[in-house]
Amino acid sequence: VANSTASMLFEMSEYATTMPSVNQLELHPRFSSPELRRVAAKLGVQLMAYGSGNSALIEKSPVVAEIAARVGKSPVQVALKWTLQHGVAVVAQSKTPTHIVENSPSSLEGWELSTDDMAALDAMDESYPYYWDPVATEITVGGWSCTNCTTLDCTYINKAKAKKCEICGSNKSPKKRKV
Repeated sequence: VANSTASMLFEMSEYATTMPSVNQLELHPRFSSPELRRVAAKLGVQLMAYGSGNSALIEKSPVVAEIAARVGKSPVQVALKWTLQHGVAVVAQSKTPTHIVENSPSSLEGWELSTDDMAALDAMDESYPYYWDPVATEITVGGWSCTNCTTLDCTYINKAKAKKCEICGSNKSPKKRKV
């Protein structure tokens, strides 16, 4: 699947006889989707990131630039390594031969980002997508929303089976989201 949110994966787990192997989505330090990473791991769905190296010119970030200079790698390599160290596969693309080599798997082997580096990159999360809109995806798919919460991510997964909201724990009656 592609661009499935945490609540969409939860909903899918209620009816799917076989869960998808992979969910391809935008993921990078500025849009790191920690909840989705937790849910995917719990459900056994491998995440595959796109946009990791070009997330709104991540190489211009002073945080990324400082880490890159210290570890002797490019800013894009730092962003790709951050993605891999979070257990997420990555699709790196480039049009130039230099960047193709720079983004190759072999250039990302044999080194690690420190715990402090990972934390600094994690702190960059703006929860803002640059390539797709997860809220629009949720609205298009529809579903049941918790009447206690205001976000679409707080979702009753299956109205017939739902006893409480999967996110906030409310047991108020769900309402059908507008599609």
